[in-house]
Amino acid sequence: MTALRVPHHIFIDLSTACNATCVMCPTQIDSDRKKLMTDALFEKIANEASVFAPEIDSFYFGVHGEPLIDKHLEQKVARCSELGISRTIVSTNGSLLDERRAIALLAAKPWIVVVSLESMSADVYEKIRVGLNHAEVVSNLKRLIQIRNETQSSSRIAVRFITSEWNAAEKPEFLNYWNSLLDTTGRVDYVETDPIHNWGYGDPHASYGTSPCPHTELMTILSDGAVSACCLDYKAIHHFGNVADQPLRVASGLVDVDKALRADPRIRGDHVFDRLMQRFESLGTKTEIRH
Repeated sequence: MTALRVPHHIFIDLSTACNATCVMCPTQIDSDRKKLMTDALFEKIANEASVFAPEIDSFYFGVHGEPLIDKHLEQKVARCSELGISRTIVSTNGSLLDERRAIALLAAKPWIVVVSLESMSADVYEKIRVGLNHAEVVSNLKRLIQIRNETQSSSRIAVRFITSEWNAAEKPEFLNYWNSLLDTTGRVDYVETDPIHNWGYGDPHASYGTSPCPHTELMTILSDGAVSACCLDYKAIHHFGNVADQPLRVASGLVDVDKALRADPRIRGDHVFDRLMQRFESLGTKTEIRH
């Protein structure tokens, strides 16, 4: 009998819709999948994932779109908690995380709330995250930390700093400032620094990086249920089916993922999947199989 692979990291893209047009994101030029994932589809995903909840290292809200655009996000996070999926992560640009929503989100008991903030300079920040207001996001983030501390919530808070040529010089000062406000010892809050990249999204002439893809145990589910083979594949050009009409474990259950991708003629010459193949080769093994 063929063993089905358990996805240790599940990324849920509730919608590609966003209230910003960030320079490193491709979805602002793409209109696909802006419609929100239905509550029924999310319930199906969460119920099926709960069967192997102890093996889920992260259940992540927010891939290409802004998750807080979904007015029921807090209920979805709470539902995961009810089902035993405890390692939920919400990744947000912070612009919609006002006091009311911060209180509601923390009450839903997410494992980690990640807020992206690329600079302490409004000028630099607003050139990177076009359409957002720096002062508003900083205020929301500080208030989130305050509310979390006052309510004694166990949720961790992370500040994401995507390093680029525009903000690299301020990185040490940025780290010192936010680490002084975060609870880096008790709840283990942290500042996450990632290099800017988009691997070209299929265009070898537009790449910011050439490192192999590290996400061979990650399952990305788009808002219509399509399971893309790579978190960068926001159009699901290369996919493993759709969880709307097949069980979650079946959609994630290809035993030889690398072999399946190599057999797909559509990936030849695709810059993103060159990186994915490099990752498999660097591991020197097949994708891990969990029984």
